[in-house]
Amino acid sequence: MSELVVPVFQRPGTVYSVVGVTQYQPAIKRMTEGARVVLSPEPDNPYDSHAVAVRDSAGDTLGYLPRAIAARFTDSTAQHSPEWEAKIAELYEFTPQGASESIVSVKITLT
Repeated sequence: MSELVVPVFQRPGTVYSVVGVTQYQPAIKRMTEGARVVLSPEPDNPYDSHAVAVRDSAGDTLGYLPRAIAARFTDSTAQHSPEWEAKIAELYEFTPQGASESIVSVKITLT
């Protein structure tokens, strides 16, 4: 019997920045650090067939894993669980130069 080896980029405690957050600010601003999220592959995504969405417990999208990381996740787990659990590691609010509204960025950690 072979043992499933978890790639280093999928090990619990690994932290990733979430991208595309400007599009999902209302959902992000409802989140708290430590909240549970789900990483959900989107093979039918018209922009990237390896896209992995970060969603809250209600199913609202908060953003996506960076493209290079998402491809590694989907390639290495094609025969395993279609979703992964994570939690919000950090919410960081800032105002981009010249912008009138703040943006909240998100970092997640695998659980």
